[in-house]
Amino acid sequence: MAYSSQIVVTGAGGRTGGLIIKKLLEEPNKYRAVGTVRSKTASSKAMAALGLSDADVVAFDLAAAAAAADGDISSNTAAAELASALQGAEALIICTSGVPQIKYSSLIGVIAGKLVGRKNMPSFTWKKGERPEEIDWLGQKLQIDAAKAAGVKQVILISSMGGTDPSHFLNTMGDQGNILQWKRKAEQYLISSGLSYTIIHPGG
Repeated sequence: MAYSSQIVVTGAGGRTGGLIIKKLLEEPNKYRAVGTVRSKTASSKAMAALGLSDADVVAFDLAAAAAAADGDISSNTAAAELASALQGAEALIICTSGVPQIKYSSLIGVIAGKLVGRKNMPSFTWKKGERPEEIDWLGQKLQIDAAKAAGVKQVILISSMGGTDPSHFLNTMGDQGNILQWKRKAEQYLISSGLSYTIIHPGG
């Protein structure tokens, strides 16, 4: 079936990315949806459930690509699959984000607090190589560079509210990960990239 625009969605295995893929697939005459996931094997059932064919699922390990992001995008082998997927694409929708991991040992304090009527919050950390600086800054910068190199016409960045507020509580999560500040840095990079762009600040 013919389509008019190829749209690449990174982070398609996540909740937001999956919702976007699903909406794009509702209009097959307009869009060819291509989704990137860390592992095609691990995500095959989820992508199939969305209706995305295996040919339109691309393996792209953002953490590995970000770790090699010091050099030129053309020499970053970890980003090769993304660069290939972006060829001929009309737009790139960036849905990748660092995800804090709960420290299960901190739940002891949460439970103990409930027993004595005190509200204790759990603590969070980040997986190795997946801190906000690596995923929300270097990883997004890499995706923007790849889009520019491929001649993509539009980049849509799914960011977050609170990026201009350094004191926002989300910046304290995961050992002062400063996730919103790194997201804001990626926004500013996109703004100055010369690409046509849209930045979305979900909240709530």
